Formats: sequence, C-alpha cells, structure tokens
Amino acid sequence: MMNKKMKIRQFFWLFVIGSVIGFLIENCYSWILLGDLSFRRGLVLGPFTPIYGFGAVIFTLFLKPFRRENPVIIFFFSSLLGGIIEFTGSLIEELILGIKMWDFSQQPFNLAGRTSLIYMFFWGVIGVFYLKFLYPFLIRLINHYLIQQRMIYFIFVGFFIMNFTLSGLAINRWTERQSYQKSDNQIDKKLDHRFHDDYLTEIFPNLELAEQEE
Repeated sequence: MMNKKMKIRQFFWLFVIGSVIGFLIENCYSWILLGDLSFRRGLVLGPFTPIYGFGAVIFTLFLKPFRRENPVIIFFFSSLLGGIIEFTGSLIEELILGIKMWDFSQQPFNLAGRTSLIYMFFWGVIGVFYLKFLYPFLIRLINHYLIQQRMIYFIFVGFFIMNFTLSGLAINRWTERQSYQKSDNQIDKKLDHRFHDDYLTEIFPNLELAEQEE
C-alpha cells in the first residue's frame, strides 16, 4: 500500500502535468478559435495554468471512485466540481491579490462572473475525458517513472514555490502601478523591469483590478 509521502508526490505530479495540459488547452483554444497567438498562462514562469492542475488533483480526490460509472454521471459531477473550482479560484485571487483573471459576467447563466454554465459544461467534458482516459495513463506514468525520483521532485517543488511567490509579487506590483505607485526599492525596480505591464498583459490577457467590477 502506498505511504503518505508517496501519495503526496503522486498528487503533486498530477498537479504539474495537469497544469501543462491546461496551458495547452487554453492556448489551442485561443489560437484556433480566437486567432490569438499569444502564450496565455497562469504563472509568470513556464507553460503552466495551475487551475487545471488543481482541477486534476480535486477530480482525482473526489471523483476517482466514480471513474467506472456512466459518463453522464461523471459529466454531471465534473461540471459541478469544475464550477466550484473556477468560482473559488476567482474569489481567492480577488481577496488576496485584488485582481480578476477572468470575468464571465457577459455570459448567460453566470455566477457573479466567476463561472458560467458554458464553462461548467467544458469542465464536465474535461472530467469525463480525464477520468476515463487520461488519468489511467498519467497514474501509470507517475508510478513507473516519476514517483521514485526524489531529487527531481524536490527541484520541481522548489521551482513551483518560487514561481507562485514571484507571480504573486509581480501581480501585486502590477496593481501598485495601476495606482501610480513608484518603485521605492530594488525589488520593485527589478519587478518593474522583468514583469512590466506589456509582459503581464500578454500572459494574463484578461487581467484587471477587481475594483473595476461593476
């Protein structure tokens, strides 16, 4: 039986791989349907969109027991759970960083602009595909090749801690620039230089201040 440490590593790798797959989903959608050739992502470094990584972990935790059920049942629960993930992610970003990364308030059947019926439908489709087809492949890949690689695991953990921290600092500095706060220390100056407004707008195309919500 897998011990607790191995289980944590398993979920961590599901998060990492899910974040990369999410990056591909978001950008394929943007490139093919919107004609936008920018590289959208959820963190300032690397091809990662973490909400999909969290989705992979949460779907595994709560829906894996239903993996062999009728796809309609999986679709329903995936839609509901995906909407909760999206709503919660938006709320956390607003409360902690004072920003919005997405706003679905113009769509019908939306919930405070944080999620909507159409995106819950997409989450349902993703959930069925993930649990029926992708999860079995990923879990074999992780268990056979990744879970024993302690050094690689700790390197990736350190990288993601740095990436989340740097992303938070960059966005916080962006919000300060929107209110014309000048950089008054070397960290702010480096953030202004490396993660300037054009760069953040390119990777976070829907980024705006939460206070702008009407």
